[in-house]
Amino acid sequence: MESCPECGCSRIHARVRHGIAVRECDLCGALVDDDPAAQQVRLLQAARAHGADPLLWPLLQTLGELPGLRVLASHFGDAAALSVPFVQWSVSGAGGLLQVENVAKSLALAARSHRLHWVLEAEYLNCLAFTLKPRVDPAAVSASIVAAARADLQALHEDLARNRRLSWWHRP
Repeated sequence: MESCPECGCSRIHARVRHGIAVRECDLCGALVDDDPAAQQVRLLQAARAHGADPLLWPLLQTLGELPGLRVLASHFGDAAALSVPFVQWSVSGAGGLLQVENVAKSLALAARSHRLHWVLEAEYLNCLAFTLKPRVDPAAVSASIVAAARADLQALHEDLARNRRLSWWHRP
């Protein structure tokens, strides 16, 4: 008989969470499997717990894990309001500025793989804040541009996750 890896309970039942079938512990609610379906449910749960869109959440997690960066705000974009997705963060110390440089370098290296041109903006908002967003003319924003920006979010996450493991990220 299988038991929960979190609490040891042997009452494991199939459940549907967020429209996905997973196996869950009756006692503690932990997902028992580590298959793609369970990973997707975990991602959805974490995104909702943090008030983020599930498609934006992996990028937020990756940026939030970088030492010296603290995510301040994010938005998934809104096709009806013609606003594009963005992530904004602040830095602490020189290590945080090094991370910003690395994020900018990662954007430059992967620019051809994105549908839109993504940039970092710096401004002072009670602290030095950096905003990652697509460079588009505000008058030209359309539902298709918002869709293209949203489609780039996964690629941005994958680029950062891959590049932060490379030697140049750690040795400026």
